[in-house]
This record gives sequence, C-alpha cells and structure tokens, in this order.
Amino acid sequence: MPTAERENVFLAMLKEKRTQLTYDSSWRESKSLFENDPRYLVIRSSSHREDLFYEYLRTLDPEREERRRREREEQSLRDREDAVRRQQHSRMREAESERSALVHEEGVRLLTSLFVQYVKSHETRLADVIDELSRDARWKDCGLSDEGRENVFRRHLSDLFEKRKNAFARMLDEYMGPYINLRWEDILPNVRDDPRFVQLGANRDADAPRVFEEYIQEKVRYYIDSFLFPLLICRMQRIRAIAAFKELLKENKYVYYAASVETKATAIDNAAIHEALKSDNRYLVMDALPEERQRLIDDEIEHIQRKGPDRPLGQKLEK
Repeated sequence: MPTAERENVFLAMLKEKRTQLTYDSSWRESKSLFENDPRYLVIRSSSHREDLFYEYLRTLDPEREERRRREREEQSLRDREDAVRRQQHSRMREAESERSALVHEEGVRLLTSLFVQYVKSHETRLADVIDELSRDARWKDCGLSDEGRENVFRRHLSDLFEKRKNAFARMLDEYMGPYINLRWEDILPNVRDDPRFVQLGANRDADAPRVFEEYIQEKVRYYIDSFLFPLLICRMQRIRAIAAFKELLKENKYVYYAASVETKATAIDNAAIHEALKSDNRYLVMDALPEERQRLIDDEIEHIQRKGPDRPLGQKLEK
C-alpha cells in the first residue's frame, strides 16, 4: 500500500475519535485510544504516527473547540436543571397527595363519628336515615362525595357486624370450649335465645352457619399458630380410631368365635385374634396405641362372654 494511502487510513482512524480529541491533546495520553485498532499499525514508524497525529490536531479550530466545550457545559447545566425541576414537581405531587389524604382522612373521621352516633344496627339502610343524618353539620362538612359517604356508611355497617360476630364467637367459646368437632346443628338449640345470637339480625338463621364456619377456621388457625393443633388433632383422631376399632371387633366373626369357645382349660389365643384383625386398616391405625387396642379386645371378649352366644358357632369365620 502506498505511503499516502496508509496515511489516509491512519487519519480516518483519528477522525473517528474526533469527539475525544482537542487541538491541545497529547499524543502520549491519546495513543491508547488507537492502539487496538488494526489501522494503527498501517504506519510502522512511531514518530510518523505522532507527526500525523499533531498534523491532524492543527486542523482543529480552537474557537470551535471552545464553542463545543461551552455547548457541552450548557447542555449539562440544562440537564441538571431539568432533573431539579422534575424532582421539585414530584415533591409537589407527593405533598398534594399527602394533603388530600389528610383532608379525606378527616372527612372520614367526621362522618364515622356521625354514623356511630345515629346508626346502631348493621341492618340499617342509608335511605332510611339519610334525612336525619343530613341535618347534622358533619354530613356536609366531611367534604366527601355521595359515593364516598356511601363507602364510609358500608364500612360502618361492616364494623358493626364484625362486633356482632365477635360477641357471637365469645358465645361459642362458652358453649364449645376448646373443641372444634361440634356442628352448628348441635349448638343451635342451646343458643337460639342468647342475645348474642339474636343480634346477628333478621338473617341470623342464614348468617349464623357461615359465621360458625369462619369461627371454626379461625380456631384451627389459632391451634396451628400456637402449636396446639397437633394435640387437638391427636385427641380427635384417637376418638375416631377407637370408635372404628370397636366396630371392627363387632364385625369380625373370629373375635366372637374365640370369646365363645373359651373354657377354663382353653385360654384365648390373643395372637390368633391379632392375626385375624391385622389386615384391616382400622387395626393398623391402632398401632400407635397397642395397649389401648389390647384393652378394647379384652373388653369386647368380656362383653361377648357376659352376654352369651347369640349366633351359631359353626358359621364361617372371617380371619
């Protein structure tokens, strides 16, 4: 490649870095911008590269460079001013939002105090009391829209009903104690005349079962959170497991046969009874209570012997 062409390639490389050079740039400080560019090596002589560099710098207009510097500074200043304006605008919006929230909060407080004074039942309709409420200055001074007033009214009714539910829950605590395996149908006859049930309102027969289920779910969450749930579940599971095992003993013919044929000379073969029962899940569940399981077997055998045989001994046995 001719020397002139090489120089043009090198100068093209310098021009691409134009924004990073000024008329008073130093070759020693600037050459690192070009050393990784393949065009840097088209000029083999280091001194030749430096000469071309300074020759190119002489083409730069000092006044134009100064103008470019001022433009950059002015743009930077404008950017900072825009950032400050945006920040101030954001702060103003936040302050206005906080002010509006405070005004709204005060309006809700005023209106709530009005409802507390005049609205005592969660079944009250706004249309039935609006004439009386609107005569109070707080109705207007709250500054809320009609929709806003209705929202506060509904929230007040919800709070009233929540208080009724809490009283209802305390009533259930008295009747149920720590247990959660009772049904609403079991509780209803005992509480029908209790004021805390009556205060659920005209729809209490429909609302009470739902509130009762919520109460049971809350109890379950309490037991879980307080680590008492496993104990309660264990008690309930134990009761169910024992009842199921008693049914198994009554159903199994071998238990009846073994109890019926026992004599003074022939002891009951406990191992055979366990063998006859162990394929049933109701037997396996009682593995956690082996002593209780044996006691139940003994009680059933004693009951059969005391009652006497009531079915043919020759019937087919189920082991």
